[in-house]
Amino acid sequence: MGPARELLTDWEQQAALVLAQFRMAADEHPADPGFREITGELRSAAPDFARHWERHEVAGYRPVLKQFQHPVAGPLSLRQSKLITADEPRIRPVTRLPADPASAGRLPLLLG
Repeated sequence: MGPARELLTDWEQQAALVLAQFRMAADEHPADPGFREITGELRSAAPDFARHWERHEVAGYRPVLKQFQHPVAGPLSLRQSKLITADEPRIRPVTRLPADPASAGRLPLLLG
């Protein structure tokens, strides 16, 4: 089991959303062999992947609230947003910022 699955309190919902976004990106670039390669790897490595993939859901990116249960920092609510760089619009860094004062106060616990 991967770290995200262990930390996210709503793993199923978040995984389905990310996969729907991935499918939309794959549909926008049908000639890109990288998407087929990743899809093949996920079919082998992630047991839930095929079930979600067969739903054929697509979604564009939208900012989301992610809820984590971290073993050291405890509960964290982070707002995730995607940025678009001015000089290279294909590069889209993702940021996660505290969604509330309690989460902001717990983030330093992650530094050790």
